[in-house]
Amino acid sequence: MARKKKEIQYISEFDNHKKICQLNKPRSPRTLLFCTEDLPDEWLIDVVEYKTKSGEMLDTYYITSKEMPEYIKFMGKAGFTKITNF
Repeated sequence: MARKKKEIQYISEFDNHKKICQLNKPRSPRTLLFCTEDLPDEWLIDVVEYKTKSGEMLDTYYITSKEMPEYIKFMGKAGFTKITNF
């Protein structure tokens, strides 16, 4: 049986989104980006986990804007630090 080749997606697909915050973990190859395409409300936030050097997306999911401060706090406990506010 032939396997279907996995299509790789890159962070550049989110260039047209409004960037809100970026988190990085020291000595980790991963970065979290909070961005939204839900303008002007900014109610729904995209969270994108990607490889810092290559830009290859690892995971993407949605949270609400009300959940974002709590989620950033949670990720801070996991070792991530806020590197950029846009």
